[in-house]
Amino acid sequence: MWKFTRVMRSTRDLSAVGRLLGTEPRLFVTVAALVLLTRLPFLDAGYGAIRDAWRVASAARLIGTTHEYWASRFPPHPVHEIASAVIWRGGPVALNLATAIVSAVGIAFFALAARRLGYANWLPMTAALAMTPQIYINSTSTTDYLWALTFILAGLYFALRRQSLAPGLLLGLAIGSRVTSAAMLVPLSLIVARHGEGGGRIRRVVIVWLVACAVGAMLFVPALRRYGWDTFTFAEIAEYRPYDVLRRASLEVWGVLGTIGICAAVAYQILRTVRSGRRWALPEPRSYAYVWLIVVVLYAIAFLRLPHLPAYLIPAIPFALLLLHELLDRRALILACAALIVSPFVSLGPSGFQRGAILDDRENRTALKEAAERFVETGNSLSGRNVIVAGHWFAPVYVYVLEHPDASSRYVYLLTAEDAERHRRRGESLYYLPGQRELNLERNGIDLRTYGARPLAGR
Repeated sequence: MWKFTRVMRSTRDLSAVGRLLGTEPRLFVTVAALVLLTRLPFLDAGYGAIRDAWRVASAARLIGTTHEYWASRFPPHPVHEIASAVIWRGGPVALNLATAIVSAVGIAFFALAARRLGYANWLPMTAALAMTPQIYINSTSTTDYLWALTFILAGLYFALRRQSLAPGLLLGLAIGSRVTSAAMLVPLSLIVARHGEGGGRIRRVVIVWLVACAVGAMLFVPALRRYGWDTFTFAEIAEYRPYDVLRRASLEVWGVLGTIGICAAVAYQILRTVRSGRRWALPEPRSYAYVWLIVVVLYAIAFLRLPHLPAYLIPAIPFALLLLHELLDRRALILACAALIVSPFVSLGPSGFQRGAILDDRENRTALKEAAERFVETGNSLSGRNVIVAGHWFAPVYVYVLEHPDASSRYVYLLTAEDAERHRRRGESLYYLPGQRELNLERNGIDLRTYGARPLAGR
């Protein structure tokens, strides 16, 4: 009788495993396909609204044509740069589509992870993640943020499946996409260490660290060969006002409606708890809430160190949603998710409702693309030898300079007094793009007009 009962129990267990393996691939493909469909209308408006996207496009072209490694900026992002080099001839649509596909895969892994955690509201959370403005915007342009996040979320899923080799490998790829992904070593190790006993836990954690560090280090070898230890330098940005930092960390990440929705959900939960006279139900000791909190805190600290772009907070977004699931009841969580789903399309301003971040981003990308094309066309039509100060326009302009090279006009970022004087002695005419005379004066202390420079207006 005991043997019969054991056999029946084993059969039921195998049946459950079969159902899980049968539903997870279908769910994965369905979520990825639906997310990708929402991205398709936004893939053709240039490489992106931020200059880093255009730097990746230039680096991809150089890698693809010279078969040597070139960094788009420091620290490098070799996984994304080398992958983009394979398809650079497809232009913005190909590079943006690659990011969209990768991001759709990452969001599908998030759905599987949330479901495996037993989170009842995994579906609205997945939809909210897909539509959070910073996620949406950066999943339709040639940026590396979603590449790194996808490897992180895939690593999370396999860590929850009690594996250690796969999370280590995926985290190594994430580090090769964005070096700041190394911050996930601690949270993923805490998840992996949940399973097993004593030496088994330590062995799993060691595997994650060794594999992640080995893969990450190997991916940076081409950059180290070319640039040495300068590979890990980065630009220090001037101080920002507290309001700018707060705006980037809230409104520019979640959108106006998304931020209002999250704040309203938390306020609702507090009021409901106060009225009921009960204490706020904290997560159970066996939950992963403390891991989600650690991730959010780590990336918040990293952002405050260099609060240049709201996209720096992208790795924290899915874990913030997982934390909200632990802290809020169903009504409050659904309210926050619903606001995030609407947020990329609709915003709120002094005059009432207005278009959302994804629509603004598309317009800005289109304007940037068209302006860069005009500047290069105008520069190529100049007679004689010319030096054009591009400043903040340099990254998008350089893409079209590579496409339409012209020996008579050369583009530079900024000029020092010595550089400007040398070019003038050589008989080269000086020009500057809109806004860059002021930037050159601010950064290098010289007015370009003193050296005969003239504005270059696109036709």
